[in-house]
Amino acid sequence: MIAVLKKIAYYYPFSVLGTLLFVADCLLIGSLMQAANPVNLLATSALSLLLLSLVVLARTLALRLKGLLLTWETHQPLLADDLRSSLTFYLKGLRLWPFFYLHFRLTGSLQVGKKARLWIFEEQPLIPDQDGKATYQIYFPLAGKFKAQGQFILRDLLGLCRIRLREAERRELAILPATFLTKPVTDVVTNQGFEESLRKRVQDEERYFMREYVPGDRLRDINWKATARLAKLITRVTPLTQEKTQAVVVFWRNLCSQGKESLESIVVLNRLKSLLFSFLLQFRQEGRECVFQVYCARDSYLLETEEEIWYFAQALAGMSLEPYFNLNTYDQNLSEFFVFTSTYDTELGFFLNLFPKAKSRVVQVCPVAKVKDQTAITRYRFFDPFRASILPGGFILNRKRNLATSAPLAGPQLSLERDLMSITLW
Repeated sequence: MIAVLKKIAYYYPFSVLGTLLFVADCLLIGSLMQAANPVNLLATSALSLLLLSLVVLARTLALRLKGLLLTWETHQPLLADDLRSSLTFYLKGLRLWPFFYLHFRLTGSLQVGKKARLWIFEEQPLIPDQDGKATYQIYFPLAGKFKAQGQFILRDLLGLCRIRLREAERRELAILPATFLTKPVTDVVTNQGFEESLRKRVQDEERYFMREYVPGDRLRDINWKATARLAKLITRVTPLTQEKTQAVVVFWRNLCSQGKESLESIVVLNRLKSLLFSFLLQFRQEGRECVFQVYCARDSYLLETEEEIWYFAQALAGMSLEPYFNLNTYDQNLSEFFVFTSTYDTELGFFLNLFPKAKSRVVQVCPVAKVKDQTAITRYRFFDPFRASILPGGFILNRKRNLATSAPLAGPQLSLERDLMSITLW
């Protein structure tokens, strides 16, 4: 029975407006036939003829386009909170009759937390250029995994009928965290002096772990600065001990053990994703020679290249807040590391005490209601910009007014940066 209903819905030719006109026309014809008014009956019959003609023409055009190859791709990464995100369509050979347009409907659910979802319903006309390409602007307020359904639909200019050209195509798209932060994380690092110590350590390694290139060495291990200076190929020696020394250890503590998912907790999670992703990209794009060892609540990742960082961002997009952190997968003899966390992380003080001699750089996202210095706060409005095509799930009704806070953090080896956020609907 369900399959039959789905098939009827697929082939049903009228839009919502067309359905209303069709029903009104049928009722009017019935009443006029009883009143035996030939003039009004002729007028209503003309409306019926218009609707029928549109359906016949649209169905005929759809049959002509049946063999046409229509595809859509995401060549550029889709970023959250980015008005420039778009889909690319290839419509080569598309020839439409006057009065008809090709639309694309994108629907699905964007999972932004463990159970929190956004429901998205977008439909826009596609206008191809001379090369048969068209773009479709799409906006996602938060990072996550988007289970999408895309469908090509033929519509008339009046919006009375719609003909689906094929079955909906299902895809799972990763909506990556935003990277345009109001305050780059590397500024925090530079102010605290860690960048200088890291640069010095890398320079020392370049001094003591170099030798002349021999066939079989990896090309990416060549030290081009030393090569240009000495006029011969110099390569880095990468034994296991050296790789450990070069690693930049990052703890991404996506933790929250209390209550249901709320607007505040989801936005904080999204902010943590952006902070970590931007931090990794900025380090790599500035040419720093290092390997990232990233520890999350459930898994750990070793990232060496920028390509690996972008792949990691896809996994990062689907992560949610967890009740505990796996404490058995890292070396407790660390000398320095970064921590990205929030005030929901009530075990942060205990965690830092595990490394009493290590240099720790902590960036903590702190949702606040009010703050004296408005310039020191990041304002987040969920419905800004407003999109009628985005419907939030029930998590938006759950509010965490009394936020969990961790004990005050202090220590000679600790540098703490608080990222203050004001979170509202409007």
